Amino acid sequence: MISFVGDSLSVDDRSTAEILDLHLNRSGVKSMNIQLKSEQEQFIRSQIDRGECQTAEDVISEAFKLLEARTKKIEELRQKIAVGTAEIANRQMEK
Repeated sequence: MISFVGDSLSVDDRSTAEILDLHLNRSGVKSMNIQLKSEQEQFIRSQIDRGECQTAEDVISEAFKLLEARTKKIEELRQKIAVGTAEIANRQMEK
C-alpha cells in the first residue's frame, strides 16, 4: 500500500518505494492512500524506464489529464445529443 501524507510518501515495500519516488513539494498536495495492481506498477515503471515520464507523479498526472479530457468530451457529446434529441422532438410536434 502507498500512503501520501503532505510531502511524504510511505509504502509497505522497498520496490514500490523505489518506483514511486515522488516529489511532492508543491503546495496544495492532499493526503490519499492508493493500492496499485502489479501490472499498474509495472506500467508506471516502464513509462519511467522508457523516458516517457520522469517520475511516477508525472505518469499519474498524465493519466488524470487524459481522463479529464475524456470526461469533458463525453459531456460535450451528451449535450449535443440532448440538443439533437430536442430538435427532433420539436420537428415531430410541428408535423
